[in-house]
Amino acid sequence: MSFWDIFKQQPQTKIQVTQDINPTEDSKHPSKAFSGTVFERDVPTVDQRIKSVTPSKGGLYPHEILLLEYSRSGRVKYMKVGATEFPKFWWYKYGIKDVPAVLKSLRERGFLELGTDAVTYRLTEQGESELKDNGYVYYIHRYSKEADMTPWDFNKMQLTVPDRIANYSWKDKYWWWLNNRRLEHTKSRQEGLARNTLLAMAQFRAYEDNYIDALSLLDQLIAEDKKSGDFKDFKGGTPPGILALRTKWQKKLK
Repeated sequence: MSFWDIFKQQPQTKIQVTQDINPTEDSKHPSKAFSGTVFERDVPTVDQRIKSVTPSKGGLYPHEILLLEYSRSGRVKYMKVGATEFPKFWWYKYGIKDVPAVLKSLRERGFLELGTDAVTYRLTEQGESELKDNGYVYYIHRYSKEADMTPWDFNKMQLTVPDRIANYSWKDKYWWWLNNRRLEHTKSRQEGLARNTLLAMAQFRAYEDNYIDALSLLDQLIAEDKKSGDFKDFKGGTPPGILALRTKWQKKLK
């Protein structure tokens, strides 16, 4: 684990997906990320991405569910009617070229409506239900960097879980996946990746407000970091960011 890593079949439903109105490449939507470097990779469009995932019971895909989260009234300043500039992650992580077109589609299908100012969006009851049933999308988008998981990955992964947890919540499935991920890394002696996953497990427990378990996992991580010697240049052999996280969580217990 590098120091910088710590900061960084269902009922059939009629599905309408409104995406790219202009599929040709342009300067804002390059077909490759990190072009010309060793990290170069293709950037799939949303139409390509949705071919390998399963829609929710309400007929929505991960990118649409995430747009519902970001469309909450006052959630982010740029999510307004008439907006033309959006963060790059909508393209690089979700393949969306035309965000307003997807928002319009969500309104037409009853997941969003305009606020009283006719400028901002707000969720309908149907939209609220989608977020409640698919909480994994925002959590993994926002917090799962250390686990190397995306909402697209989770969507596919949850269909492969054992039958005994098939009907469990997304949180239970994610915890099952984290445990298996850590075990796989440990068996293959990828100690750095195993510790990354341990950090992801600690962060997830903190997300659930279970700070006792979160601190226990974090202390285990600190012990393993010291043993590895990877951070010997830091005082106590522990990255400052990890210690700051520990202090933050300890305060939550008081």
